[in-house]
This record gives sequence, C-alpha cells and structure tokens, in this order.
Amino acid sequence: MAEDNSNPEPRSLREMFDLLGERSLPFTRGTAQEVEFLANLLSLTPKHRVIDVACGPGRHSVELARRGTKVVGIDISDK
Repeated sequence: MAEDNSNPEPRSLREMFDLLGERSLPFTRGTAQEVEFLANLLSLTPKHRVIDVACGPGRHSVELARRGTKVVGIDISDK
C-alpha cells in the first residue's frame, strides 16, 4: 500500500518550523503594518541595528532593511 505524504508529520523542530513557515505564507499581508508598529514602539531609526531571531523567510527583516535599519536575521530553517 502506498504511503500517504499529503500531511507529513515533522520529525524534528527544524522540520516543524519548515512546515509552519510554508503554511503561514498567506498570512504575510500585514508585514508592513507589523513592522510599522514595532518601529514606532521601539523608536527605530536607520541608525539602529536589529537582530531578528527566528526570522523564518525574513519578511520582517526585509521590511526593516527597506526602511534603512541594519538587520541580521537568523533561523533554524534552511529555507
């Protein structure tokens, strides 16, 4: 009998976060507003440096960099 791989179970934290990242893509439409909120809350300016831990595909890092903030993103996922 063929194995059903339509909904694979993650075997590690890395696989789990890879799967979550892929599934969360439709929910990225508010990135600019989320970054605007954080930038205002933290009074970020282009002179600041930010480390984005668990950045996933880097959507917040990219938006912060677009605004002139120096950003380093790190994530356990290879994707």
